[in-house]
Amino acid sequence: MSPDRQSSLNYKLCNVPPEIEFPAPILQLENLKFLDMCSNQLRILPPAIGSLKNLETLLLFDNQLTELPEEFGELTRLRCLWLGDNFLQSLPKSITKLEHLMWTPLLCPTATVDGNPLVNPPA
Repeated sequence: MSPDRQSSLNYKLCNVPPEIEFPAPILQLENLKFLDMCSNQLRILPPAIGSLKNLETLLLFDNQLTELPEEFGELTRLRCLWLGDNFLQSLPKSITKLEHLMWTPLLCPTATVDGNPLVNPPA
């Protein structure tokens, strides 16, 4: 698939079985801008998630994530992030590198970490 075609695609994955931790082919879509993996049973995100450098929206609501890899901070174009209703107790320090991330509900109504047992959010 050409890079131009990749950048125009939005992906939504539903009902990923628990034995599949993260669909690896997605990590090859370097120009992907929007990824919706809400309401699956994902437990981990691979460190290679950081290779999705053009990702602007990432929806991971209602999964079973317990942590995010430090490479999460490499998603420097990320603007909207929805992590609510997982099992996250902390966020990687690298998340502070995400300067374009909008936590304001009016600008990005899906930017949330609600419903997680966060103990030490990064400062």
